[in-house]
Amino acid sequence: MESGNPGDYHATDFILGNIHKTRNVQDYVDYVQKTSFDPPGLMFLYTAENVLAIDGVMSQSGIQITYEDAKGLPITVIFDDPSDSLTFARAASPSRLPDWDALPDYPF
Repeated sequence: MESGNPGDYHATDFILGNIHKTRNVQDYVDYVQKTSFDPPGLMFLYTAENVLAIDGVMSQSGIQITYEDAKGLPITVIFDDPSDSLTFARAASPSRLPDWDALPDYPF
């Protein structure tokens, strides 16, 4: 459950994407970079009706964060740490998507 407490947030399972609401994007980037024990090396911004498919592909040269290429949907890199080995790419949208309505409800 969202509590607003950074400690609760950081204790959750690792995921490659998060959804946040903020009044000022740069203030949010600055906050995350200053307060995180291990701040993200890449941060993105996009607005869409549905969350885009994302993956992290590991190689010997680093990790490539790959978003689906939703035609006409801009994805803005709002932070990129030049000293890390993270890169960004787009790939074709998945050919099959899960039927989320068929999944059971979980009591969160």
